Amino acid sequence: MSAIILGIETATDACSVAIITPTQTCNLFVIEPQAHAKLLLGMVDQICTQAGVTLKDIDAFAFGSGPGSFTGVRIAASVVQGLAFGVSKPVIAVSSLQALAQQEFNVHGSELVAALLDARMQEIYYGSYKANANGLMMPLSEDMLKKPEEFTIDIAAPCVAVGTGVAAYGEIIKHRNPNLVIDASILHPRAQEIVQLAEEEFKRGVVLQPSEAIPTYIRDDVAKKSKKNPD
Repeated sequence: MSAIILGIETATDACSVAIITPTQTCNLFVIEPQAHAKLLLGMVDQICTQAGVTLKDIDAFAFGSGPGSFTGVRIAASVVQGLAFGVSKPVIAVSSLQALAQQEFNVHGSELVAALLDARMQEIYYGSYKANANGLMMPLSEDMLKKPEEFTIDIAAPCVAVGTGVAAYGEIIKHRNPNLVIDASILHPRAQEIVQLAEEEFKRGVVLQPSEAIPTYIRDDVAKKSKKNPD
């Protein structure tokens, strides 16, 4: 079953939007820290024009649900909620770490990936993923929060580590995991992997009502902070 899906990913300093249709994938990607709220709706309009579709043509709206920047994942969830409510279409939540692992597979073909995002406060968000027969990265465990010096990968096969967590704590992570391969070229999750993974969920009927588009924070104390200190 083919579908038109619009995806948003803003869990890091990168802001990206993508649309997948039965015949093409269109994507926009910029790194603009703290500018997501200002840029996002304009990027949605731009990508719809590029793909030749209107919001009413879209079958589902997908978003990177985190973990990541508290402000970023909240923006993605709220924008997707508003768009989906407006045209009465479902929502699909995709782990931002899963999208990051999928990007590593898409770009370099790595079938076993540790996705790490800098969680601030001397911590990292982490998830491990393995490619299935269809080339989609599937979780080997739940996404979690760790201190870099406590991170170990308990996988015998060669594994590639990607993400802003690698950029921030690569030496510490490598010291604890000498067999881990570091790929510093893949840092930020992208919307084009969000829609790729969401397409499979849509086929399986795994969708949400717009009101159920909730960010994944993992770190509970951050989610409870005042808006004055969102990250």
